[in-house]
Amino acid sequence: MSDTTTDFFDGIGSGAGAPSAVLANPGDYVQGEIVEMFKRDYVPYGKTEPEKREDGSTKQQLVILLQTELRNWANVSKIPRVDPSDKDSAEKPPSDDDGKRAVYVPEGKNIQFAIGRAVAASQSKFEVGGKLGVKVDNLRDTGKGNPLKEHKAVYTPKPAESAGDGFFGDAPKTESAPAASAPSTPAPAASTPPADAGDPWATSPSTDEPPF
Repeated sequence: MSDTTTDFFDGIGSGAGAPSAVLANPGDYVQGEIVEMFKRDYVPYGKTEPEKREDGSTKQQLVILLQTELRNWANVSKIPRVDPSDKDSAEKPPSDDDGKRAVYVPEGKNIQFAIGRAVAASQSKFEVGGKLGVKVDNLRDTGKGNPLKEHKAVYTPKPAESAGDGFFGDAPKTESAPAASAPSTPAPAASTPPADAGDPWATSPSTDEPPF
């Protein structure tokens, strides 16, 4: 199974931002529907200049905006300010939080490999409308004083378009069969899943593969 997806940094436009989700310690996670993706230069933490590839070109990172169930600035690394250009500006009130959280995926890092495995396991396209969960699974000592974050990810594809969502908005017309004389039994109502099932890894087997 491939550890990467080749189109992570292709065809992604620029877009608006959202507060970054906290993914710092083992157990930290974020999940939600992908509402936007865009790329930008990768500037490592504590640096001021973008990181370069061996050929001298600039490394990039994918920014994934997730629509989550979180509110009141829960699980954000920093509360946004009313005026982002003014470091002394007041913080935005909790009522301004619409639940969007940003996940940063630097090119060639462990988090990209984790998402790549999850997408490959889903056998589907990585796109807006799919649902993504990312979790810090472990901090591995590298002997350099800065532990390596090891991530796990889960991905479920965007639901298939309904038959009525064609180019002209209508499904092809077919001749209907005569109605049956016997009354049909109504199908049982489908149960409604909870809005947020919590940590998707909480009840999953402890394996190296994505839970689903």
